[in-house]
Amino acid sequence: VWGVPVGEARPAELPVLLESVDTSSREAFLKAYIRHRGTNLPEKATTTCRAAYPRGFQSAFAEAVSEVTGERASAGSDAVTVSAAAMRNLGLVEK
Repeated sequence: VWGVPVGEARPAELPVLLESVDTSSREAFLKAYIRHRGTNLPEKATTTCRAAYPRGFQSAFAEAVSEVTGERASAGSDAVTVSAAAMRNLGLVEK
């Protein structure tokens, strides 16, 4: 689904499909990825998405979150941290 490899593949960038879809479709991809990879800390709305993907994927994902939500997401070497404000804008936590 979404052109994301399944199994041992480690994508270096976001699926090319995302370049040609509307914002609501990009948002659906982000929500699906966050629900799959996201880890919430108790009492916090900030989420960390961990994956052993190259830094380019992490950076592109953080950039996509920022573009779609207008809020902050930051890429690290093995994870993307999605701010509480971005999570709220995506409808993944209560406002």
